[in-house]
Amino acid sequence: MRRLSTFFLIVLLVAALAVLVAALAVPVAAQTATTTEAETTSVRTDILPGVELTVEEVEPGVYRVLDDGVRVLRGKGVVAGDDGSIWLTRNYDFLPLGSPQREVHRWPKSSESRDLVVTEDGTVWRTYWLNAPEGKDGPEGPRLQFLDDGSWTQLLEAKGIEELVITPDGTLWTLRSWGGPTDTDGPQPHHQVLRLGTSGWEPFGDPVPVGGRVFVTPDGEAWVIPLADLGFGGSMWRYREGASGWQEVPLDVAVWSFWPGDKLVEVGADGTVWFAAREPLMADGEPVSDGETPTPGDTVLMRYDGTEWQRWGQADGVPALWTEADEDPQPSLAQAQDGALWVVEDRIDRFDGSTWQQFLPGHTLGGWDVAPDGSVWLLANGPSGQGLFVITPEAVAAKE
Repeated sequence: MRRLSTFFLIVLLVAALAVLVAALAVPVAAQTATTTEAETTSVRTDILPGVELTVEEVEPGVYRVLDDGVRVLRGKGVVAGDDGSIWLTRNYDFLPLGSPQREVHRWPKSSESRDLVVTEDGTVWRTYWLNAPEGKDGPEGPRLQFLDDGSWTQLLEAKGIEELVITPDGTLWTLRSWGGPTDTDGPQPHHQVLRLGTSGWEPFGDPVPVGGRVFVTPDGEAWVIPLADLGFGGSMWRYREGASGWQEVPLDVAVWSFWPGDKLVEVGADGTVWFAAREPLMADGEPVSDGETPTPGDTVLMRYDGTEWQRWGQADGVPALWTEADEDPQPSLAQAQDGALWVVEDRIDRFDGSTWQQFLPGHTLGGWDVAPDGSVWLLANGPSGQGLFVITPEAVAAKE
């Protein structure tokens, strides 16, 4: 009996020891995981000057922002202001990153925002489309507002204004289009570049022969690029104050844009024009076609330096910006102040004219913008998590 009792006593002691070891192991494991996470998480004030951001480094120089305000808003777009601020936007509201009160600015649900810009003095401007109340008659069309002491003030009834452009000196520019249909048998539409002066919108040069996207360089040269019409024989137009008229700049490379998208063309601060499109498949010197539409081929990237075009294809490292699976392919381009081009579609790449660098591979990318200091802010979802990311200049240097 004593031997049996001793046996059971030993069994109980072994079991108790096992429970004690398991209990001690849990905090140790948790402590190890916490330590590992802490090694990549920090509070930084140098990424966005003057703003404390809790970030997690996911690549050298690339960070995911863990700020609570960002998590709550879950924005759809990113705007980098010329004053160095960063804004997250949604359909009906937007948030300045680092706002002490996490202040969310809203606009009426009867309006659809189209463009948002922030000047060097911190003024926020937006263009939007005013919708009439559902089922009722009412005013409709594009409008222009600026944010004044927390409330929106309408500056002008911006008929025909689709987007805003801002130059570093804070001047606002736009392209206004109005008039009849585009068919040759009826009245033709008019297109005019405007800049905002002390007395309101002022015409800049003569009317433009075509409509499209407007770009203005810091030294006051305006470009109008008709994305919808770019193709074989397509042209762009530029104008400098004091010139005799708009100068036509033809594309000397036969390209066909499979779908213009939102930002297939970028004009940098130095006047460099970047253009991305798909070349048509060629056979015996002629484009392959189904009878009406050319068959799209590889992606081509072109740069115009004011005198001549340079061209790069996928064999030169250009990423395939369109795939057969894309139903609505919309790659976008932006030139940083250092002259490098950033390209986003299902990946983000940087091109300095000779070398390509890729960041955040395997992520689904959303809205993005390039800040004046060269940092790229973007919304992404992938192996590194979901939310707002920033690619700093240090990340670029780490890949060189």
